[in-house]
Amino acid sequence: MIRELFTRHPRALVAVLLAAGLLTTFGWGLYAPTFMAHDSSMLQLPLLSWWKNLPLIFSRDFLVFSEGQFRPLSYALLSVVRTFIGTENLLFWHVWLLAFHWLNAILVFVLVQHFSKHTGSAVLAAAVFGLHPLASVMVSQINYFHYLLGLTFYLSVLCCYLSFVRTPRRWRYGATVILFILGLFTSKIVFTLPLILFAYEMWYRRSGLRVVLVRVLPFVVLSLLLSPLWWLYKPHPLYYNAIEFPAGTGWSSFFSVVGATGWYARGLLFGWGIPVVLHEVVERIYAYTHWKFLFWGIVDLGILIAAGWAVWRKRWVGMGGVFLIGGMLPFASTLWNGVEHYVSWPYLYVPLVGWAFLLGGGIDELWSSGRRSLRAGMWTVLGLVVLGYGTQQIRINMASRSATGYWNYVLRLHPGSEVASLELGRAYLQQGDTPEALPLLFSPAVKQIHASCLAMSRYYCAQGDLLAAAIHLGMAGEEEAGLRFQRYERTAAELFYAAGSPDHAEDALGKVLMANPYNMAATEQLVRIWLLKGYVNAASRATAKTLEIAPSHAIARRMRAVVEAHRKTFGTSDAPQLVRPPDPGWLRYVLQGIRDLRLQEVVIQSSERHRNDPVIQMEAGVFLVRAGQHDRALSKLDFAVQSLSSSPYLWAMKCWALTEAGDYEEAEKAGRRAL
Repeated sequence: MIRELFTRHPRALVAVLLAAGLLTTFGWGLYAPTFMAHDSSMLQLPLLSWWKNLPLIFSRDFLVFSEGQFRPLSYALLSVVRTFIGTENLLFWHVWLLAFHWLNAILVFVLVQHFSKHTGSAVLAAAVFGLHPLASVMVSQINYFHYLLGLTFYLSVLCCYLSFVRTPRRWRYGATVILFILGLFTSKIVFTLPLILFAYEMWYRRSGLRVVLVRVLPFVVLSLLLSPLWWLYKPHPLYYNAIEFPAGTGWSSFFSVVGATGWYARGLLFGWGIPVVLHEVVERIYAYTHWKFLFWGIVDLGILIAAGWAVWRKRWVGMGGVFLIGGMLPFASTLWNGVEHYVSWPYLYVPLVGWAFLLGGGIDELWSSGRRSLRAGMWTVLGLVVLGYGTQQIRINMASRSATGYWNYVLRLHPGSEVASLELGRAYLQQGDTPEALPLLFSPAVKQIHASCLAMSRYYCAQGDLLAAAIHLGMAGEEEAGLRFQRYERTAAELFYAAGSPDHAEDALGKVLMANPYNMAATEQLVRIWLLKGYVNAASRATAKTLEIAPSHAIARRMRAVVEAHRKTFGTSDAPQLVRPPDPGWLRYVLQGIRDLRLQEVVIQSSERHRNDPVIQMEAGVFLVRAGQHDRALSKLDFAVQSLSSSPYLWAMKCWALTEAGDYEEAEKAGRRAL
């Protein structure tokens, strides 16, 4: 019965089996808020809250939210769906992402089925693609949706093109071109499609040059026409600081990407290392003479040559090698890719199709050999491989059910990960677990404590410990103007507002909204300040503008409720409310870093309450040095340096403390460490 059904309706049966398999492996985390409800999730972006923002999404201004790259179609689709589905519906958004991955797996099956002699080869390829642990990274994070949708267009174009080649019809070619254009508005990977089509027509089918030009040239022309939108269309520098790469970065990043082939190979072939933060573990290579670049460069070149030879011999397994290398071309250099992280797991989503092609093509070749024992052995091995992939996928999906579980998993894979340590610390901090959070936020792996200090400042501010919050804010250091989110100014505004200094909070929020006019959290706080100061009409106008952008957003609804409640209580009166101002010494300390004697005593007392906080201990140590209490100061600085061993400022403070204590030999060591 099943064999008959498989013979008559193979695609339908494969679709059902894939859906069952993916629901089995992904069902563990369909309600996980880890990446859906995170502050950096695209679902939280107000401009994606409803369809009337589509003109803005296709404009230059939106590029500040897409890493400065023009890929509006995926975000446009999200905005249309967000009109009807709220961000709190985690099940829907997980199923949404999973559905696109499922569709991509089906398209892989259709593509391989076109080439293979046996349907089993296509089933294997689809299973490898669908159950690979890399899919756990792609499907769990909404910010990677453009990769999913981009591959959907990528594979759809290839399926339509192959259908056109098999049965030439103008409408099929027209559909191929339309899908290609949509793909160009979604992901840069689609720009490599003309290379795939050229290899297929010129080498595999041996079509004449005229046929190749007629069929492939339109895709090349369209790519050239739309490429300026990707390479030259950038957001306004007032709102976005584009990455400026030093001279030679293009080549050095290329060397590093090639040198990372070993990590990529381990991830693709065995699923090892996923989901470590790749740019932390991959070695940076600055010269072409480095052995890793030379070795893996030869390997990559060998794969490409072997793939070309196989395609020329009409062995479709070679198309897998073309996918492997061609899919990495847009990410081969930071100058082409336009992002700081030159290596990342999502870049392997298209090469994963190539790996599925290679395994499917290999089993297809063995099937034709006539050796039953060899076929049986190969099927057993590949079946175990797919089972291993699915097991790893389940493990990652189970870890992804919570932020603490996911980042603990990453930290076990790479104990020295700065990103994992920082994110895990933040996750514990959100739970109010400061004993677990502090050693992670200020671990030796964290080289820059800016983000950690901001997180602790917001936490202490919410707890009402304004002095501790001010100490961390001072250590965070200000960000440059023009950045997208202005986390420092946002944190400062919260602190000033809580301390009773609305004027300084208003000034900080003005900088935030200049850098990001669509920051609704900052607008909400500004509205509260304006109501406090009696600017009711201004608060009402800001609320109305926010409701125009995102009428269904929770923050917008909350702002409207706050304004309405104020009008009911105070009417339209513009009389400001009474505010108790902060202590002048505290305010001078936050604004100018001036430390008076009274504040020194309070900070030292605070350090006794926060014995596990290295930043507060460090600040107290500085005060104790000034007070001449060198032993107590060194005790606190020694504790701080155990965590912040990469902080040059802390080593300089310890050098100073040792000098004041007369221990010049140890002071020299600390000074050299600071340098």
